[in-house]
Amino acid sequence: MKQKRQNAILKIIEEMCIRTQDELSDQLQRRGFDVTQATVSRDIKELCLLKKQTAGGSRYTAPEKEGFRESVGKVHSIFQSAVKTVDYAMHTIVIRTLAGMADAAAITLESMEWPEILGTIAGDDTVLVILRDAETAKMIADRLSGMLK
Repeated sequence: MKQKRQNAILKIIEEMCIRTQDELSDQLQRRGFDVTQATVSRDIKELCLLKKQTAGGSRYTAPEKEGFRESVGKVHSIFQSAVKTVDYAMHTIVIRTLAGMADAAAITLESMEWPEILGTIAGDDTVLVILRDAETAKMIADRLSGMLK
């Protein structure tokens, strides 16, 4: 459901000038998705949507990467398949994966290009994610945990 909703979001912002989360929520509900403001906010963060200035104000856009839309589903799928748990302490996140999958999880995480992440280190079944501070670590850990659902 989440992947379908996020694909719908990408289609909506491609086809329409969406300026606010409320407008996006309305469009999702018109398409049969029962969403809350918190869900839409999380989706915006996970999709790394940007606000682009236009003549009439600002609007949501997807990052301008070739194949971004197709890769979003793949990234989530790989991450969900490989990761068992996400936890954090201080300015680090520890991701536990299936045996041999830490490298795939780290590469997938790095492909998201979240600016808050300074770097990752992967072992066999564990990924260490380094962030600048504890507040950011909690925010990113929550975002990653949300991707597992």
